[in-house]
Amino acid sequence: MFPFRCQVYKLCLFVILVTVIISIILLWWSFKETVPQKSNVKRLSSHVTALKRLRLTLETLKKSLTCMTSNPNASDINSMVGLSVTAGKLKHILLTLKIPFTQRGNILKTILKESLKEVEMTRKNVYATLADSELSHIRLSDGIFQVDFWNFELPKKRLTLGSECDRFHVDPRYTEFISEVMSNKCLSEVSAPRVGKCRLSEECVDHMIRQPGFKGYSGTHKLFYVIAALRMNCATKAPFLRRMTVAGGEKMIQYACAIANLQFPEDHQDLFLEYVLFGSIAGYDEILQDEWLTKLTEWQAEDGCYYTSALGSLGYLEMVHKTAVAVGVLGSYIALIISQLL
Repeated sequence: MFPFRCQVYKLCLFVILVTVIISIILLWWSFKETVPQKSNVKRLSSHVTALKRLRLTLETLKKSLTCMTSNPNASDINSMVGLSVTAGKLKHILLTLKIPFTQRGNILKTILKESLKEVEMTRKNVYATLADSELSHIRLSDGIFQVDFWNFELPKKRLTLGSECDRFHVDPRYTEFISEVMSNKCLSEVSAPRVGKCRLSEECVDHMIRQPGFKGYSGTHKLFYVIAALRMNCATKAPFLRRMTVAGGEKMIQYACAIANLQFPEDHQDLFLEYVLFGSIAGYDEILQDEWLTKLTEWQAEDGCYYTSALGSLGYLEMVHKTAVAVGVLGSYIALIISQLL
């Protein structure tokens, strides 16, 4: 009897041990399964937020396009640049991003194609309303007004000084050091259609690059010129251009933050949008902040235009330029949001 009892005890102990081990394994497995679920919930929440931002951005863009087409005086060659930038960015996403063959991927691809179609149609309509002098200017500097000129992306960068906006309190006053006439001439020269051939004249390098700083419209046009030169493969001839996109892009963020810290004075909103536009094109996605997208929608009037009432009689010209830049900024936001959703 005793050996039999001993065998029973051993069997019971074995069963208890196996039960404990199985319980531990099941407990560990259930814990392991709950962690991805939490992360999936967090990921789903971020996707829902991104989709809301995308819908808001697309609605704002559509209203801006309506502004340009409903009023023949609400567009000019600046509108052509803004539309070309946005169309180029949308086209770049369609051609380069690996959009999955899923229901969500197909929806995003459809949204992109429809948006690109609307932007290109608006671009065609705006072109038909331009004056002969503006058309001759476009033919002279064909590059920056073409969609394919903006079908590219500079390497992504991060602000080395940190992106806390409240750190930047810069005096908003500035002195322009680049004339608009010279800026147009140099942009025409560097971006004229020569299929990748670089042309940097000494006069334009001296006027557009050697001037100090990146503040004001002179600063944004300086970075514009540098980006256009890089697009025309000038980096081999002038390697300092890449370094200038880093310095210029960081300054765009700092100056945009400075205007934000001043609560966006109305007479600085147009310049703020230029900082955001060229900062994003230079590769600094962090300049595309969520709260600034909200501001962009708040500044938009019911007719889709962007007005600046403080300028009086000059307000109409400002509206055309501000709306054009806003369209380019919205294109940058769309490109960023869709890349986050994929």
